Amino acid sequence: MKKLSDFDYKLVEFDVNRNKEIENLRKQFVNQYPVSFIKVMKYKDYILGQKNHDNFCYQIETGLRKLGSIQGATSKKFGMYQDRNTGEIILTNKWNVSNSPELTFEEVRKAILKLLKDGKTNNRHGIINSKISQMLCYKILSVYFPNLYLSIFSENHLNFFIAQFHENINAGDQFSEIYDKQMELIRLKNEHLIAKNWNGIEFMTYLYRVFPQAHDVREKSDIKVVTNLVDSEKSSEEDLVINGEIKSIKNIGNSKKRNVPTENSEENVPSIKGKTKIDFEERQKRLSEIGALGEAVVVNYEKDRLTNFPELARKVKQVSLNDDSLGYDVRSYNEDGTERFIEVKSTTLQKSEKLEFYLSDNELQKAKELSNYWIYRVFDVEDFCEIVMIENPFSPKKLEKIDIKPTNYFVQIKTN
Repeated sequence: MKKLSDFDYKLVEFDVNRNKEIENLRKQFVNQYPVSFIKVMKYKDYILGQKNHDNFCYQIETGLRKLGSIQGATSKKFGMYQDRNTGEIILTNKWNVSNSPELTFEEVRKAILKLLKDGKTNNRHGIINSKISQMLCYKILSVYFPNLYLSIFSENHLNFFIAQFHENINAGDQFSEIYDKQMELIRLKNEHLIAKNWNGIEFMTYLYRVFPQAHDVREKSDIKVVTNLVDSEKSSEEDLVINGEIKSIKNIGNSKKRNVPTENSEENVPSIKGKTKIDFEERQKRLSEIGALGEAVVVNYEKDRLTNFPELARKVKQVSLNDDSLGYDVRSYNEDGTERFIEVKSTTLQKSEKLEFYLSDNELQKAKELSNYWIYRVFDVEDFCEIVMIENPFSPKKLEKIDIKPTNYFVQIKTN
């Protein structure tokens, strides 16, 4: 059986902060329809089909479609709805109470409130026996309790994801309820060092990023165990070869030298086409350690550089600790008080004639947008610590010297 960490190579291109828009939509909905409001809500505040979209059903189905689609089922899933052509209130047989919209909605409301109560306490029995249709049931749970439930409501999609980890197309069958299928995937999430801190929305986004084939699953017969993910994957990044100008070079460590492989050695440059065998879990952990060390080195260096400007030195910040979606790691300042945005690229290798490193798409865009964007390449980060500082490497003047080739934003800068 595979673990989530077996797919850690996808973490390099996954930006969890891209889910902020979705999270904001979720919060807006919960604020608009808190439990206190649901307790007094009228059926006109609930039913779908009205020209006015300001109702519970429209917002949870369409307004929050980015949190997982439930549009594959008919409006009957809501228990009651308004016919768009005639304006008639349709009451489904399952919920109809004396042909009365008011009395019928009372039953619907009670069921929603009970579901929210059971969801909050993770009451499996109450959830799986809810009268609410399954897709709507789990959509509501994922919206109100994103840390407990996933934004995946399709049984076939849940079975598909379970099959990838169990390496068996029928593995999902051992989990009889959608609740149990979700809990199995959440168990796998919580075993992962990084993913355990994600909510269900973030994890859902990541699963579809790792296994985009899930979007094509319509029937149980569509479920296959995906193989050769690395080989078959189309890279979303590019290889950049840059002949740029070097602003300055600073040696800030000791002078002890070590025998290390060259930057182009197979040991250090990952194969995009899977030719090099890499333990991705260990590699990701190691890269994170090297990156964190390099950022700490740069923060200290910047504070030293601004010694004569103590007010500015105190404001130097490693912003990547709180938000890794900014496209840079450290916010520092020039002596005139203007901001300096620094992307740190660290390596344990010694400085060579070429500068080579990877950039994410977000980093590349920020480098083009921000006029005071710098790349600090930290060599020999665990020992000698030599920093090469490149100012505005993607400015229009320098951009003319860049040759873009398809692979992975692999950057080379000649220093001679």
